[in-house]
Amino acid sequence: MRTWLAVLLAAVGLCATAAAAHAQGDVYVVRPGENVSQLAARWGTSVEAIARANGLANPNLVLVGQRLIVPSGDGGALAAASTVPPPALPHRDLALPAPFASVRLSPQQPRQGQTVKIEVDLVEPARLTGRFQTETLRFAGDGQGGQWALVAIGPLAVLGQQTVYLTATTASGGTTLLRLPLIVRDGHYPVEDFYLDAETSRLLAPELIEGEAQRLEAIFKTGESLPLWMGPFIAPADGPITANFGERRRYNGGDARYHEGIDYDLATGTPVRAAAHGIVALAEPLTVRGNTVFIDHGMGVYSGYFHMSELLVSPGEAVKPGQVIGRVGSTGLSTGPHLHWEIRLHGINVSPWEWAEGGFP
Repeated sequence: MRTWLAVLLAAVGLCATAAAAHAQGDVYVVRPGENVSQLAARWGTSVEAIARANGLANPNLVLVGQRLIVPSGDGGALAAASTVPPPALPHRDLALPAPFASVRLSPQQPRQGQTVKIEVDLVEPARLTGRFQTETLRFAGDGQGGQWALVAIGPLAVLGQQTVYLTATTASGGTTLLRLPLIVRDGHYPVEDFYLDAETSRLLAPELIEGEAQRLEAIFKTGESLPLWMGPFIAPADGPITANFGERRRYNGGDARYHEGIDYDLATGTPVRAAAHGIVALAEPLTVRGNTVFIDHGMGVYSGYFHMSELLVSPGEAVKPGQVIGRVGSTGLSTGPHLHWEIRLHGINVSPWEWAEGGFP
């Protein structure tokens, strides 16, 4: 019981939806049975806005496989920018507008839950900014040539072609907008159904986790702008894994939620190690997550450690890989001692395995 209940507790409150993933508009491939009216309702826009963005004389006539620009609900600049066809893959060999010399996405076709690295080479100094759906990208580099950023592909990201927007601003004030297609593939995470009794179902109550979610959201919007970590992350503990990242859970026939990290089955008091260099952003008891530590690794990257029996670090403290930051416990909404470990990028959960096995950049 403890295993699936821990999965439930970690998933509640910060589960993304497919609709939210398209909140800012994108290029969409029409599927069988779909029409413009359905797409307009799904993205919170209008049939007229989609027709204008695509030059549709008859919005009631669309074909399966047709690519449609779906502007955001507020239309405006994004819809205008989207009228320029995106470049075809791969980006390395494209003739790009100055100051862009080359742009590389790795991987170019990520699976749900993956982290994507963007590498940009410039022909002249420029300040880079970027956006992917709700994410504001942070670039590292000297601004003279090569710069890089990271993109989080959420575990529930909508499949198919999405768009990354990059803007380069030169010293003279000139700006260049670049739109890059990115193909999101299925993460193939397993799905299980669970039916909860009335007492356990109370854990799904929004009011239980609302304040906690807001507390964490505020933290993820701040932090160090430059990377603090070096090389791959290390695992925070050694032990059996009882729940893996991305696993889907449907409770009482409701919407699918996902497990936000990795659960380790460990005895109370087992040391918990920091995964990488960083600064402690939060170290306090939370309602759902229990005694919790979040470490800021820079560039919007955070690692989280939940349900601990003891906290051994304080906010603002610099930590290094392997440093003991707490001890395993069963605090918060937990039914047995275990450690939940997760990685957030721009507030979005991504697979910790990528960060531990290969690392970024």
